Amino acid sequence: MALRYLSNEDFLDDKYMIKILAIDGGGVRGIIPATILEYLERQIQGLEKNKDARIADYFDVIAGTSTGSLITAMLTTPNENNRPIKSAEEILEFYNQENCKKIFTKNGWLQCQWPPINWQGPRYKGDGLRDLAKELTRDTKISKTLTNVVIPTFDIGRNQPLIFTTAEAKRDMLRDPKISDACVASAAAPTFFPPYYLKTQKSITVRREFNLIDGGIAANNPTKCAMNYVTEMLSEGYPEFYPNYLMEHYNEDKYFSRIDPTDYSRFLVISLGTGEAKKVKYTAEEATKWAQLEWLLNWKGTN
Repeated sequence: MALRYLSNEDFLDDKYMIKILAIDGGGVRGIIPATILEYLERQIQGLEKNKDARIADYFDVIAGTSTGSLITAMLTTPNENNRPIKSAEEILEFYNQENCKKIFTKNGWLQCQWPPINWQGPRYKGDGLRDLAKELTRDTKISKTLTNVVIPTFDIGRNQPLIFTTAEAKRDMLRDPKISDACVASAAAPTFFPPYYLKTQKSITVRREFNLIDGGIAANNPTKCAMNYVTEMLSEGYPEFYPNYLMEHYNEDKYFSRIDPTDYSRFLVISLGTGEAKKVKYTAEEATKWAQLEWLLNWKGTN
C-alpha cells in the first residue's frame, strides 16, 4: 500500500496493519489538517499512479472531532458512484472565506466584540453549519460511510461522552443518525454554537433522544478515542475493524485468529492537529486584584 512508502518506519506487513486517521477539532483551523491531507492524497495518487485514489481507500478507521468530524464526513460520505463526495483538494477549498462566513454568523445584536462574552445565547446561530453539513452529506447515515468512522460528541442529558461509529450504526438503528447530524453535534462548542437536539427512531414507539455538544469536551484529539474503540470492538468479536485484507480472508487466513486486540504494534496511526492557540501567562501580583469578571475574561484554562 502507498502508506508504507510514505514512512521510513519498518512496520509489519501492511496487510495486517489497522490504519487509523484521527483529525482534531479547532474551528477554521481545520484548514491545517486539510492542507496535510491534500498533500498526502496527492502523494498517494502519484505512488499508485491513480488520480482517483482517495484517503478513505487507505484507512480502516477515520476519526474526527468538531471541525475534524466535517473533514471525516467529506472523506467518507459516498456519492452516487460510491466514491467520496470530496477529494482532499476539494476539502481544502471548503475552508474558504465564504463558507467560514456562513458557519460563523453572529447570533443577534447583543453579541459584541468587547467584552468577549456572550450575554445572551451562543455567539453563532448554527444555521449555517447545519445547512452546509446537510448540503454536503444529504441524508446519508453513518452506517453507509465508505470506511469506518468514529465521531465523538458529549450528551449533556446523560452527562457522558457519546461516540457515533459505523460499526454500531450498522447494528443499532438508534445509533445511526444522518452523518450531518453527528457532525453538527460534534462541532457544537459551548458558548459558540447552540447544543444540538437529535432524535433517532426505530419504530413508532421505539426512539431515542440526544442532547449533544462539542465532542472536544470529551476528546478534542480523537486518536485515543479511536484506538480504544477499535480495541473494544475487536475484543467483542466485531470484525469490521480488522484490516481489509483479513476481512477478505476471514475464514482462511491463518493469522486471523492470532491477532491480539491490544497489540498496538499493529496500529498505524496518523494524528492531525489544528495548531495551538497562543498562551497568555500572568503573575500572582496581576491576578490578585481580579474579581469574577476579570477571571472570566482573562482565564484561558490549561489546554
